[in-house]
Amino acid sequence: MMKPHSELTVCEHWEVDGTRGVLIRINRPDLRNPLDHDTVRALLAHLDDVEADPLLRGFIVTGAGSAFSAGGDLRKYLDLYANSVRFGAFLEDFKKLCERLERGSLVTCAMVNGACVAGGLELALACDFITISQTARIGDGHLGSGQLPGAGGSQRLGRAIGWQKAKEWMLSGRLYTAAEAEAAGLTTLVSAPEELEAATINLVAASARHSPHAYRTMKQLIDVGRQNTLDDGLQKELVTVQTYATTSHDALEGIHAFLEKRPPKYEGLPPVSSSSEADLQPRTQKGNRTRSLLKASARRVFGRIGYGHARVSDITSEANLSQGSFYRYFTDKEAVLIELLEDLLRDVVAFARDSWQSTEPTRSVYTTTRKYLTFYEKNADLYAMLIEAAQREPRVREMWIEARDIFYRRIARMITRAQNEGLADPSLDAEFTATLFGGMTEQYAYACFVEGRPSSLSLDDVVTQMSRIWANAIFREGLVPTQSSAVGSE
Repeated sequence: MMKPHSELTVCEHWEVDGTRGVLIRINRPDLRNPLDHDTVRALLAHLDDVEADPLLRGFIVTGAGSAFSAGGDLRKYLDLYANSVRFGAFLEDFKKLCERLERGSLVTCAMVNGACVAGGLELALACDFITISQTARIGDGHLGSGQLPGAGGSQRLGRAIGWQKAKEWMLSGRLYTAAEAEAAGLTTLVSAPEELEAATINLVAASARHSPHAYRTMKQLIDVGRQNTLDDGLQKELVTVQTYATTSHDALEGIHAFLEKRPPKYEGLPPVSSSSEADLQPRTQKGNRTRSLLKASARRVFGRIGYGHARVSDITSEANLSQGSFYRYFTDKEAVLIELLEDLLRDVVAFARDSWQSTEPTRSVYTTTRKYLTFYEKNADLYAMLIEAAQREPRVREMWIEARDIFYRRIARMITRAQNEGLADPSLDAEFTATLFGGMTEQYAYACFVEGRPSSLSLDDVVTQMSRIWANAIFREGLVPTQSSAVGSE
């Protein structure tokens, strides 16, 4: 059971000239503040609290005692490594924590007061700033205990200090002084131990006075620059600044405040309804054709090389269009992926309409199963994109879950209706049974149509076999068809 985050961490509030924030101390100094699953979830809970309060703008994380964090809890890893599901859940939450620190509108800072190793370094790398005590030591250190980074260390360190220097840090396993970390370009500020906290708070407060909307958007642009070609990055910057300048309250407020020689009154992030997506919709038949061409081209590119490796330039080359044409209709490659997946969800909803027939319950199961497998086979490339992108994009993950739930809910409705009509075992939990059998069917579809695993059965035979398995498990005795009268093709 997870301990309350008040036991694992300590939250202190600070204020500098009206700018407010929090300082979170990882509070397990006897173990050098290890980052186990409970501690990661405690930090996520603090982020939830701070992001919900518009008056709080800064988020500083540090360690109690003489260490920032010596990394993962190796004793607990012995149990975690024996359970891949639990270990995967830990990694997912740690990844989520780092992404929220890195991409959100809060000003985030790792105040390295002492040893910062392995997972501690990964946590620090996700923050906007790293401040460090003159007496602290910092390094990757994973290889020292035969481990590997799992929260972004192998990817963020090279982007922070350059790949050649990062190879030295990761492959040597040694710890570096504050002066060496500063020389490598990793730290923003080096301070005497007794002055570190005040200096860190003043640094964060200075950045936290800016517009939250502009701050988060600036972080997104920096991230674009790290992940894209110069041409893609420049085009993205052009589109982003045009959208921000013409739709954001804070852009105009900043100018008025400067001209009027007064402090700005920023409103922060715009509501979802004020998004500029509507401005990107085509207004002519030619525009509609161009947009459809870009979507079709993106689908082919994502299917051929994967969403993660695809660039906007790949999509426009496939469509034989300029990159400017792409940005006229989509803000980035995620936007076109989202639209492709929204189309998929609409089709899922359309085919998921009930086809229950109480006079022929087994045929209803057959019809549902066949529709699902046929649809999955036709859209295997989109399902592959959905599952790939769901690992890195929270919004896509939500869409993946929704696509599954639509299918599961339909099955649950069929089971409930069969139970109400006295045709199915009343002791079965409809939702659990739907999830169990729906997951089985989904996994088969993925293995067959996405991974391309060969099957000795035709689609008709597969559907018939699955229908019999479902019918045997769900319906009362006497309703399961014999082989000679088994449900057939439609």
